[in-house]
Amino acid sequence: MLYHVSESDGIAVFEPRWAEVHDAAVVWAIHERRLHNYLLPRDCPRVAYSANADTSTADIAQYLGAGSAAVAVESRWAQRLQSTKLYCYQLPADAFRVMDVGAGYYISNQSVIPISVREIENPMLALLERGIEIRFMRELVAFSQRIAASTLEFSLIRMRNAGSAA
Repeated sequence: MLYHVSESDGIAVFEPRWAEVHDAAVVWAIHERRLHNYLLPRDCPRVAYSANADTSTADIAQYLGAGSAAVAVESRWAQRLQSTKLYCYQLPADAFRVMDVGAGYYISNQSVIPISVREIENPMLALLERGIEIRFMRELVAFSQRIAASTLEFSLIRMRNAGSAA
């Protein structure tokens, strides 16, 4: 299953948008196993991480404990994490090709009509219901550097907004 999470309701067709990394216009989608990385307000900086077969037991103990995945966000985003309404669009997998299997990223160069949409009224609750641990921190930059230096699988998303006004 592939998805696109947006703060916009009523998207009838996803049109390709310019992506510098591809030097082309694309529609982005995320695989279900990484959907939790995007169940947050769009501009919210986050460090999403989980264990894989290569993760050390020390890193699991230090960063995950008994959980399997976590998302760290700056504390100032707590209110918005509870109140931003999101829309999770299911997209047809056959319209996409994989860009990064580990990250769960897929792209399409054509317009895509969603199969369905689900409203998410409380993203924090949606993350908790998926078994994702949420870690609130005063700041993310130093933590993101520690996670990047670990053996964990991770995504650093919207980090350009870390430390800036919410």
